[in-house]
Amino acid sequence: MKKILLLIPLLLLVVIVGFLTVPLMNKDALAPTEDWQGKPFPEFVGKNLLDSNAHLNNNSLPKEPYILNVWASWCTWCIKEFPIFVGTKTKRRADCRLNL
Repeated sequence: MKKILLLIPLLLLVVIVGFLTVPLMNKDALAPTEDWQGKPFPEFVGKNLLDSNAHLNNNSLPKEPYILNVWASWCTWCIKEFPIFVGTKTKRRADCRLNL
């Protein structure tokens, strides 16, 4: 009976990990959708961290194509993609305006 009681937490952990990882195995769930293609950027207002008197909104963004990368220091994917952006800035300096 004691062995069964010791296995219950392990079994519970396996079930929880299974429920958390099964959705990640579906590659379509992680793929970007095309819902936003051809549509305008949604209206927003945000603080400009470099100038406390200025605000960011749709009108303050450039009119030419751009990448708006929103990231967090705790996000592992964000940390992994940052060197890609730095490399792009180095290689394609004349082609694109990239502020890091």
